[in-house]
Amino acid sequence: MFRGPNRRGRRRRTPGYPAQFGQVECVKLVASPKFADKRLGYLGIMLLLDESQEVLTLVTNSLKKCVAVGEANQRREVAAR
Repeated sequence: MFRGPNRRGRRRRTPGYPAQFGQVECVKLVASPKFADKRLGYLGIMLLLDESQEVLTLVTNSLKKCVAVGEANQRREVAAR
């Protein structure tokens, strides 16, 4: 199930099956407004992606957006007090 260590560390592979479809579905889950979907998406990303994947840029942008929305909501709550 796991390939041996290489220059970049351990890489996860699904034995005999391509995982690209799962990567895109995980990005869709991360973009969802529901917390449970985001949580599942991040879990899938941890399992399916490594630092050489092109989809990682989409995940990074989604994470930045999520953090920015959370900070904006926190500022609104503080201002309302």
